[in-house]
Amino acid sequence: MVDKSVAILAVAAALVALYTDLRWRKIFNWLTLPLLAIGPILQLCLHGWSGLATSLLGAGTIFVCLTLCALLAGPGLSGGDIKLLAALGSLFGAPGAAWLVLYTVASGFFVVVLMLLWQGLLRRTFTNMVRNMRRRAAGEAGVSLSEASPAPRIPYAVCISCGTALALARCVAW
Repeated sequence: MVDKSVAILAVAAALVALYTDLRWRKIFNWLTLPLLAIGPILQLCLHGWSGLATSLLGAGTIFVCLTLCALLAGPGLSGGDIKLLAALGSLFGAPGAAWLVLYTVASGFFVVVLMLLWQGLLRRTFTNMVRNMRRRAAGEAGVSLSEASPAPRIPYAVCISCGTALALARCVAW
């Protein structure tokens, strides 16, 4: 469970990141790095050594997993997105961090589908995905989806903010 004071800090950080990502297309280090330090300290003060451990586990797991995903998948998540999610993971702790990532990814999928619909690219993108899967199943080289369909660029803090709100709705001890 996430404490109310931690929830308020998480919402404030998500809203600031949302603003900066919409305004400048950037999530700044002056937001994420102090939050990465505050999360474990706050959890230590609230829950002792077990709080510190779960905070570090939440931040570390998110950071390592998303960094690997970003390296393997290519462009998509930026360093600011990863640091913000890791910082929020340090506030949520390990169990809450899992829900944060799940809801953020689900929000990202929903936002991308809406943007593809809005731009009239959903059918083309889906057709290209199916064509690629068939080619790869037949042992042929597939075409990069980014080459086949122009992907909409979204400020991912939108999805992170939605994921934060949904995870908090699930994890806060009201």
